[in-house]
Amino acid sequence: MVAIAEPVTGAVWKERLILSLLFLFPLAGACVKHWLGTIFTVLFLIGLWDLVRGRGRPPLFTAERVWLSLCVAFLLSFFLSAVINGWSEDQRHALGVEIRYLALVPLYLLVRRYPRGALYLLSGSVFAAFVMAVQSYYDVFSLMKERAEGAYSPNLLGPLAALSVMFAVSIWALLPRLRWMILAAVPAGLWSVAMSGSRGAYFGLIAMGMVWALLYFRRWQRPVMLVVVLLIPVTAYLSVGAVQQRVDGAVHDVAEYFSHTRSENQTDGAETAAIRFEMWRAALLVFRDAPVFGIGTRNYTQGVQKYVDSGQVNPAAAHHGHPHDAYFDVLMSRGLTGFVIFLGVLFYPLYYFLKTFQRSPHSAMAGILLITGFAMFSVTDASTFNKGNFLSFYLLFQAVLLSWHAGQVHREAG
Repeated sequence: MVAIAEPVTGAVWKERLILSLLFLFPLAGACVKHWLGTIFTVLFLIGLWDLVRGRGRPPLFTAERVWLSLCVAFLLSFFLSAVINGWSEDQRHALGVEIRYLALVPLYLLVRRYPRGALYLLSGSVFAAFVMAVQSYYDVFSLMKERAEGAYSPNLLGPLAALSVMFAVSIWALLPRLRWMILAAVPAGLWSVAMSGSRGAYFGLIAMGMVWALLYFRRWQRPVMLVVVLLIPVTAYLSVGAVQQRVDGAVHDVAEYFSHTRSENQTDGAETAAIRFEMWRAALLVFRDAPVFGIGTRNYTQGVQKYVDSGQVNPAAAHHGHPHDAYFDVLMSRGLTGFVIFLGVLFYPLYYFLKTFQRSPHSAMAGILLITGFAMFSVTDASTFNKGNFLSFYLLFQAVLLSWHAGQVHREAG
């Protein structure tokens, strides 16, 4: 008797499309321009269409409502600061990035209906390690660039490669069929991190590795794994010239900065690690001018210039459009109002993941690693939250991982 295949419904095709998009999202995000923003937008449009048709409105759990409310509040802090300080062309351009916090709402309601999407997203990140490794080889050995850049910058490729490494180890137990692929993805991702020369990626990788070792292993195993985690960057420093050059250069620049051996009029330090300390100091000076609501997004250069003119800040500090630190950038541009909300956007999910870790360790671990990574990347770069590609990556990953974990926790609770 011949079995007749059941027809594939529209709902099935839709699920396949969404799962495919989630898998593809991290795959080439660092290597193809507009990749992350395009997939983010497509998922948003699907979610918006569902809302218009009256679908996709299941009740949210408390943690989900709180985080989405914080994201919308952070967008409102952008508008509030812009209105107080005057709307300009810079704010209009920034709106294209900030509006993602509002687009997140229908997107979140969409992805939470597909809990399997988390494994597709994380699997895509594992495969992305190989894509970034090929890109790194092409950049450094074919194009003869000093650092692997990908489609945008080493400061995007490096952090995404670091996350791919940690996501690989976090889903090891969940995907037994892909274990050999996961084993290969770890060195591929580590090599991409090294070739990127991104100090933020180095710090983020070490921090994520230490958090993973502390949470994943038992007490007597933790010291051993912490040593193993720390041996990886030490080995990279001793064996990879690019890593050694970046680390030594940063140490030298910072030592010079704090020993006051740099000339007050020296402006060639715009690309050094030391000048970032000057940018951060300048951002604090600007923050004091408008501590409650800030001076407005993307107004860093104008705000710093008067301190440069008065000789209080090195001129090199005004050569960039932001202070190369997401925390100082938000504090200066949106004041304490926006800064407190920003800390909630970033760290409230971390509180929830840690609080409910024992109920669903695997889903919590992935979320904790994401936040740890972005918290560290943001120390040396403001692009994590003021560039559309970086922000799209964070918001979509956080949406998928938070909804997955919240669902797991409530299923465990019965």
